Amino acid sequence: MTREHEALQQIYQSTRGYCHRCQRKLAFTGFARAAVRGAWDIDAGALRPACATCLSGQVPRVAGRRPEPRRAARAPVPVPAPTSTAGCRHTLLGGLLGAFVAGPWGALVGSLLGAEVDAADEGAR
Repeated sequence: MTREHEALQQIYQSTRGYCHRCQRKLAFTGFARAAVRGAWDIDAGALRPACATCLSGQVPRVAGRRPEPRRAARAPVPVPAPTSTAGCRHTLLGGLLGAFVAGPWGALVGSLLGAEVDAADEGAR
């Protein structure tokens, strides 16, 4: 690879292959080509890739990302009260140990046995 090719790749990868103005996908092989899909050139002011349309000035420059479409305001969703996870400790440990020892079936059996231990602990409280 030549230095020019490496520099071109570095500039192209600086935006992961997207136009730095309008965020269109560019083709690396479209460098300095006209009238091809993904055509681009280097924006001399920013040393970043820009599509042919943006460089020709036909599209207004967009700062940052494209604007999100406006959506109707939604009613807030009520957040449930946090529950205690202390009651499922043995279920998780039994499932992990069972999976380690006997695979998926062991995970099922281990979690069921752990759930029994958790239920006994809840009953004792």
